[in-house]
Amino acid sequence: MKKILSILVLLTVLFTFTVPAFADEGEYIIDDALVIEDIDEFIDLEMTADEVFKSEKFAVCFGTDTEPYTGELEEAARNFFADKVTYTDGVFMYLNTTTNYVYAYTDGFLKDCLTSDEIDTLIKTYINADTYYGGVKAYIEQAKELAKDVEYPTGLKMFLADGEGLLEGDDKTEVMSRFIDITEKYEFDVIGMSKANVGDYAKELAKDVEYPTGLKMFLADGEGLLEGDDKTEVMSRFIDITEKYEFDVIGMSKANVGDYAAKEAADYFEDNQYGFGESRDGIILLISKASNHEGIAALGRGESLFPDSIMDYILDEVDVYRLNGNYKQAYLRYAELVEQELAHPGTLMTAKEARDEAEAKAGMPKRIALEVGVSLVLGFLLAFIPTAVMSSKMNNVRMQDSAANYAVPGSMNVAIQKDIFLFNTVTRTKRVKESSSSGSGGTSSSGRSFSGSSR
Repeated sequence: MKKILSILVLLTVLFTFTVPAFADEGEYIIDDALVIEDIDEFIDLEMTADEVFKSEKFAVCFGTDTEPYTGELEEAARNFFADKVTYTDGVFMYLNTTTNYVYAYTDGFLKDCLTSDEIDTLIKTYINADTYYGGVKAYIEQAKELAKDVEYPTGLKMFLADGEGLLEGDDKTEVMSRFIDITEKYEFDVIGMSKANVGDYAKELAKDVEYPTGLKMFLADGEGLLEGDDKTEVMSRFIDITEKYEFDVIGMSKANVGDYAAKEAADYFEDNQYGFGESRDGIILLISKASNHEGIAALGRGESLFPDSIMDYILDEVDVYRLNGNYKQAYLRYAELVEQELAHPGTLMTAKEARDEAEAKAGMPKRIALEVGVSLVLGFLLAFIPTAVMSSKMNNVRMQDSAANYAVPGSMNVAIQKDIFLFNTVTRTKRVKESSSSGSGGTSSSGRSFSGSSR
């Protein structure tokens, strides 16, 4: 009999310690305060939360904490779940049993999806229940009900299917948010994924993917002029200007380009449906290393913002870097000038006029020296030729040894000698500066007109 009683006592002790251990290790329910004493109730809450996660793709978590906290309740709640759960996307409710204060919030891709009134509704749903179990159960079901109608473009988690777990926490959220912003803005899914076992077939599938309005469109670098961080920096610059001024800023490179590069750029712009808004406004710079040509074209409202003369000026500035093989700076200088004109229309025309005036002043002394030299040479020739002709006809006289033999004695008496200047005439002709540009604006393959310049 004593042996049986000893076994019963031992089982009772084991059961007593097993319940709290189990209750403390839930995936969604973290009951450090052990307010949910019944194991079946605890399991039911876990299963209910898991069903929500499987159907709605977000977590509904509940936690109790016995530790006193200092500072804000929100900070205590966030720190608690950061230590206890692996989920970042979902709804979280925190109960601190030392103060009996409750705090609820949403995070990850659900952040800001529920209003403050809806968060209050969740808290009231929990508080108004008769038992802890009933309150948590009602909270989970209410959270599912409130969040299930949140609209996402195609389901948030799909934007970064990170099978290898390359990113976590804030890094993962930041990347997903960027993909979502672009998807919503351009109505074009931008997706990222990672997977452990990938063969060459994935490369074959991806190589022919077209990006009509995705990220790669901003720099269609067919010649591979830029790589890695340089390419990312240039693309980011184009994207920033595009988003800020609602005006597509595009760059491209291509091996085989003819003399009329501006039209090829405009055709590429039209064929790939570039352009911002209904009028499809934008500008595109084409650089060809292999052909040593470049072209620039602007369409939509860009045609009036960037007339042909301004396009020539932009190519002049781009050439400072392009001709030296510094393609990154060439694209960045192009972006800088485009942004200046978008921010302050007329800026580039003022800069071009100032440059032309400076060049004119710098070249004036050379022009004057040239004009004087040409005048002297022409004057000498005009005087020498008639004199030589007349001299050749004077064959009846012979050179005398003395000048006195040419004068009749007493025939000339010079009393006063003067040189009197009458007048002069200077004729100036403006020399037109030669340009290597060939082909300016015109009509693209779609029939839309464009402004541009080619070299």
